[in-house]
Amino acid sequence: MPSIFVQWLHNTGHGPKMKAIAVKIEVFQNRLAGRAYKDMTRSVDKIDTGRLDDAVAIKHTDR
Repeated sequence: MPSIFVQWLHNTGHGPKMKAIAVKIEVFQNRLAGRAYKDMTRSVDKIDTGRLDDAVAIKHTDR
């Protein structure tokens, strides 16, 4: 689905050069969002792993 910016360019009748620039901007934004999501999920996985390690350590000290 095209971004709001690409839709606006289409509706206002801008030329192909502006549309090409808008598409490149959209690709960049999508890559940036993908990296941010990847980093976020990696951080959550690290937190979960740390909690699991803590739970195992507590279980071993209870013996």
